[in-house]
Amino acid sequence: MNNKIKKLTPQQAIEQGYLFFGYKGLEYQTLNDLSDITDEDIERGVCLFSKEYTTPTCQEDIQTFLADHIQDNWSSETQDDTNDVYEAIMAIDLSDIADRINKVLEDKKYYTLTDIELVKEESEVHGE
Repeated sequence: MNNKIKKLTPQQAIEQGYLFFGYKGLEYQTLNDLSDITDEDIERGVCLFSKEYTTPTCQEDIQTFLADHIQDNWSSETQDDTNDVYEAIMAIDLSDIADRINKVLEDKKYYTLTDIELVKEESEVHGE
């Protein structure tokens, strides 16, 4: 098993398709554009953010979620012990709502910080 920490120069990282870097040891942080990196950044200790990202998605049964929530609120407010509100909502065709929600969430991206360190010189990449 290779436990060696991977290192790249900023140029190598850009060539491999990386876009952003962040500072080691920090949790949630702003994405820093790799093309704007400075020697001072590298001296502070930086790693690459992953190339891939995740977005929030609506994958659960949105209709059941809505029906449960609205029925619960209705029952609390009115003491109605029927399932009329739930059944009325379940009768509606909401088949495209998850797709519509996912569409508006497409630009909400989350990247994870990798353990790939950025170094100034190519000689540091190969441990020379």
